[in-house]
Amino acid sequence: MQKQRNGKKNNNNLVVGVAIIAVILLSAGGYITYQNTVSSHVSEINGELRSLSPVSSAGLAGNLTSVNGILWSVNGKPVVFFVGGEFCPFCAAESWPVAAFLSHYGSFTRVDFITSSEGSISAISFYGTSYTSPSIYFIGLEIAGQNRQPLQGMIPYEQLIFNEYDPQHTVPFLDIANQYVLIGSQVPPSLLSGMSQQQILAAIGSNSTLSSYMGNAEYYISQAYNESLAE
Repeated sequence: MQKQRNGKKNNNNLVVGVAIIAVILLSAGGYITYQNTVSSHVSEINGELRSLSPVSSAGLAGNLTSVNGILWSVNGKPVVFFVGGEFCPFCAAESWPVAAFLSHYGSFTRVDFITSSEGSISAISFYGTSYTSPSIYFIGLEIAGQNRQPLQGMIPYEQLIFNEYDPQHTVPFLDIANQYVLIGSQVPPSLLSGMSQQQILAAIGSNSTLSSYMGNAEYYISQAYNESLAE
């Protein structure tokens, strides 16, 4: 089970997005969790993916929106809150720059590779992930599995944030400390089509279109995080 996390309510205006629509899947107790039995790929994430440089690329914009809410932190650390679904190709694409960003600020001790059931895009699943960092409190949820079945749910404050900033429940959704949100993917899933995780990791270190999109996406996530620290 997930433990209750501290936070403060944000009263700013809603952010509306349209992409893949997901349904919040909650039990009567407020959340559903399942044990993850998939093999772990910590070394690739903490090693090869960390080599991705967050660099803004000409002609590629960032899609994060400033919401300027009350800072969301746990134990003095800004919260990075990711909501996805294992079926979702857009979640699959955005999982890479999110994980790359996190790898620069901490380490994964549990993370898994999957392929989205829709679009067959190689992805990093945050279901069952374990991550430690001196400066980030990461909450990664996959609310639906490969067949859109219930996988993980939210504690009340997490659902409050998701409802407020993403009322249509579009995934992927990324909240940076209630200061910036992202709805949808910054990386087109088509760029990863037909590639394995190992091929994606190899492409990240090359001068490729995929590397440019990945580095640009990570750059804007990093920029949002750094600006959140100044709040």
